[in-house]
Amino acid sequence: MTSKNVWSWAIVFFLLIAIITLALWLRVALPYSQVFARDWVKMTGVDAYYYMRLVDNLMRHFPQLTQFDPYLLYPGGTLTGIQPDFFAYFMGGIVWLFTLGNASQHAVDVISVYIPPALAVITVLAAFFIGMLLGGRWPGLLSAGLLAVMPGEFLNRSLLGYTDHHIAEVMFSTCSMLFAFLALRAGYAKSLREIAQAGWNGIGKMLTFSILAGIFMGLYMLTWAGALLFALVIFVFIVVQAVIDHLRGRPTGYLGLLGVCIFGVGLAMYLPWVKNTMVVVALVAALLVSVLLPLLSVWMNSRGLRPMYYPIALTALAALGAVGLAVISPSVFRQMAGALANMFIWPLGTTVMEMQPLLIQQGNFTFAVALGNYM
Repeated sequence: MTSKNVWSWAIVFFLLIAIITLALWLRVALPYSQVFARDWVKMTGVDAYYYMRLVDNLMRHFPQLTQFDPYLLYPGGTLTGIQPDFFAYFMGGIVWLFTLGNASQHAVDVISVYIPPALAVITVLAAFFIGMLLGGRWPGLLSAGLLAVMPGEFLNRSLLGYTDHHIAEVMFSTCSMLFAFLALRAGYAKSLREIAQAGWNGIGKMLTFSILAGIFMGLYMLTWAGALLFALVIFVFIVVQAVIDHLRGRPTGYLGLLGVCIFGVGLAMYLPWVKNTMVVVALVAALLVSVLLPLLSVWMNSRGLRPMYYPIALTALAALGAVGLAVISPSVFRQMAGALANMFIWPLGTTVMEMQPLLIQQGNFTFAVALGNYM
């Protein structure tokens, strides 16, 4: 490495440290006085108290999480575990490690409120590495810098004391994307035989990064009930890229391996904890399609069939699979069709605060909402 490259990397390193420092200042220093008030430790979000109740209970019965929350649904309370509750275990595990299993109530509160800003820093670092993979060091710094200061829900959900699962879901999904990119770089446009023959630089990196992407996908799905949407994005990419590769005469084996690892590991992690039938069916379908994509490509090439038949065959198989699901389990089919439809026809009356426009308030253009994120 030349002295010029050393200085270039040194500048990148110090700029990245400055970005992380700025990200922490916005998330820790600014709201600090609102969180730590004399002997009180206050949360900065309503939903944050739900997870703190779970964590408080968990620290007294570790590792057993309470199965009932009397305060969640007025007036009779409700069962926990209906939605993924991994974030409670995540925070409780961190507190348990820092206190060696002997945490006071004050220690639980103090450690927990710092978790959202810490996860934001990890997300910023993941954004840096994604940008560096796609465009180099300077695009990586730009990605990290924009994410660190960007107003909106990412900033709000990562403030000191906002002990809700949203920042964790962003961190897990971003890390899953990072490792998926690393896996793709190791195996892009290669057959399984070529990947295996490349040793560590091929099968070693491809498997390692793909499994890590699957682990973070699994953690994401255990954190948020809507995580299937991100899995759908990855699934669509794999299918579209497989079609493009086949039409251009490139192998698709690397995509099959990536899909099997991501959806297979994600499914293996999801099943023991949460058993949402629609999610399980969707993951199984994604896993089977990941196996089918390279097999169909190899079979069609061996038969000398025209490349254009590949997307036609996939479309026909998808239609056949949808009909089969509708016959075998009409309820699951309707649930999946409704979930897909709601992505495009979300009723305005059910729109949550997180989806409100950042620069529009009550129909008027304004910077007040964005600026309010820093006050």
